[in-house]
Amino acid sequence: MTVLERCQCELSGFTIEHLMEFYKRLRDTSLEQGIVIPINFSAPDILLFGFLFIYLFIARPYQVSGLAMFPNYHNGEYLMTRLVHSNTNLKRGDIVVFHAPIAAGCPVGTSCDFIKRIVGLPGDEVAIQNGFVSINGSKLEERYLGSDMQTLGGQFLNNNSKKIIPLGFYFILGDNRPHSSDSRQWGFVPAQDKTQEE
Repeated sequence: MTVLERCQCELSGFTIEHLMEFYKRLRDTSLEQGIVIPINFSAPDILLFGFLFIYLFIARPYQVSGLAMFPNYHNGEYLMTRLVHSNTNLKRGDIVVFHAPIAAGCPVGTSCDFIKRIVGLPGDEVAIQNGFVSINGSKLEERYLGSDMQTLGGQFLNNNSKKIIPLGFYFILGDNRPHSSDSRQWGFVPAQDKTQEE
């Protein structure tokens, strides 16, 4: 077990006392493992360390931009997301934030991130039929969508066509289907490092 795995932090209710306690546990655990950490950190240093630790390893804020996830998430709304890695088992229905694929048309070198819902998992057969998503031959129950929401095909996955999702990839869609650029247009999303909505 690593030093960082041993030190548990809570995201809500952080105070300077929490960070000082975290630092003491990190220091004590490090000394047990023969790792030297300077003892003369000031309170602002610990706050900065705590913020960087949380941002890099645990959670990140994300601002929703656009209507692709409306009405579940609104334009300008802030979400706290947790960092997940490609080897994490994401589930159908999970909300993820990821860097937009090249085929989505975001300018190269920008931080163009998308927020979408995982609909298809690696190995699934996904289809769009009669205005609904079908997974492995069965209509997908999407309770998070309004009852009148229709899902139409796109350039990558047309109406009444099927595709098998390769291992290491996901099929993702926005909740506001008429206003979402998603896997229907530009294909599967690789299981790269992502953040997941809490």
